[in-house]
Amino acid sequence: MKKNSMRRRMFLKGLGGATLAIPFLPSLMPRQAWAQQAQVVRRYFTFVGDYDYGHHQHWFPTLNPLSQRYNPGNGDHEIGYQSLQSFLSSPTSELSYILGNGLNPFVNKMNILRGLNLHTRIAHGRGPMLGNLADNDGHDTQARNVKALRSIDQVLAGNSRFTPHSNDPLTVGPGDHSSFSYARDSSNNINRASARSSKPHTLFSQLFYPGGSPISEGGSSPAPSRPGADILSRTIEDYRRVRNGRQISSLDRQVLDNALDRISDIQRRLDTTTVAGGCQFSQIDPSRTETDGLSSWNYSCFDHKYAFELYAQIFAAAAACDLHRVLNFHIDNLPNYDRHPTEDFHQGHSHRPFDNVNGMPNHQYMAQIWRNYVESFLVPLVTALDSSPDTNGQSILDNSLVHMTLECSTLHSDYSKPCLLIGGAGGNLTTGHMIDYSRRSLGPHPEQGDGFSTDPNSDRFGHNYYGAHYNRVLTTILQAMGLSRAEYEDPEINRFFQGRTDSLLGAHNNGIANIGGYGHIGTERSGVWYYTDAQLYNLQYARYNYHFYKNSLPFPVSSAG
Repeated sequence: MKKNSMRRRMFLKGLGGATLAIPFLPSLMPRQAWAQQAQVVRRYFTFVGDYDYGHHQHWFPTLNPLSQRYNPGNGDHEIGYQSLQSFLSSPTSELSYILGNGLNPFVNKMNILRGLNLHTRIAHGRGPMLGNLADNDGHDTQARNVKALRSIDQVLAGNSRFTPHSNDPLTVGPGDHSSFSYARDSSNNINRASARSSKPHTLFSQLFYPGGSPISEGGSSPAPSRPGADILSRTIEDYRRVRNGRQISSLDRQVLDNALDRISDIQRRLDTTTVAGGCQFSQIDPSRTETDGLSSWNYSCFDHKYAFELYAQIFAAAAACDLHRVLNFHIDNLPNYDRHPTEDFHQGHSHRPFDNVNGMPNHQYMAQIWRNYVESFLVPLVTALDSSPDTNGQSILDNSLVHMTLECSTLHSDYSKPCLLIGGAGGNLTTGHMIDYSRRSLGPHPEQGDGFSTDPNSDRFGHNYYGAHYNRVLTTILQAMGLSRAEYEDPEINRFFQGRTDSLLGAHNNGIANIGGYGHIGTERSGVWYYTDAQLYNLQYARYNYHFYKNSLPFPVSSAG
């Protein structure tokens, strides 16, 4: 067998000892494996925020039943689905108020999921969005006692088959403890993971200037000398030298060119620093403000529109250079937007959706905040990932999953939680659809949120229905990323739901020997003032079939487009 003439060790030696990671290059694989198939490197991105988006009409392309039906044929319930392209009458049409039209070029690479419900009252819980039900504010007193779990980003980061990096995941938030990521500490306890710096120039320095601090933080003095710049400059030169060598393939050159372009572009944008909102970096004009009803994007460095765009480019560069394969962007508290005239932000916006704020319904004001986040961070991130060639000839976006979700949907409702998935996970997911797991035949869910009605004929109808457990989307993600059930299931949880013969949770849930799946289904008893145990079992748990909790969600059999 002919041996590969270019080894990773030789490549690293050629970089002169630089500590910056290199992109994964297919020609550095053993020749036999390379000839068979280029390795698919999958990456997982989260974009998670707390609070809610105000009203389902702002998130989903439609609130009506979808035009097509799919029956998985295994006893799992039938789903509705429809091509996302079918909701766009022109290139400038908007998928929804929040999603806007910036994602239109990617409609055939994404899925909007509806009808994903949590079965335990959480209210202000930050953990359940990525799978740790134990992080909650105690509205359900039983939920205080559930076992803490690693969130799925940490499960992926700790899996040696998925990521070889000891520094995964990369988590960025507005404060050290603002993440929704939960990791196991040295004492084997599960705690909230710390986030990286919320300043783009500091994050860039940490990622691409190992051992150096090239760009200053805050103040009005000129940026200091940048000793780390020489490290990065030498690395870029070495990338180019190897890129022009004869030992690597044309695809290798594309991958290296992409990494070079992304790093160099961000470096140019950060080289000339200016002061804006207490944060130093270029490309930010402090005189510019939004004109769409929000007070300003200049509230802080983290909340500035152009800072968000820079974060997106840094995330894309970190992925292109294979520095990280799990990347989290988390918003723990909404910025200082205009307040409700008589209430604080939480009470005024999350409990009074039909009040008038800034000349619009309050639920639309909340949606506008998330619309701006989508436009400022998500669209630039997805655009950059889609333009980045990956090791198998596809784009990084094609091989990845970008997962956007929020703490709640309408107000503090845990029903029809928002879920947007962009990317095909290296071909493991069909894409291009809105998928509805709601079972409208069961009637509206009894919880609709503050101010919303359970009456379908009311203009304040909340549009919440029974559907599928939200954790099944987390299982779907883990399996799409290539993990086996044994790598994330915990047999010590959900025992209350298995092996039943008493029909307490419905006769259809009797006799389940192994619940499986990822995370807690819910708690044994309600413990809250608005649910008795009987109501919890009859109105909640008995409406779902837990034989399928361990399975990925049903998806249409082929991609749209």
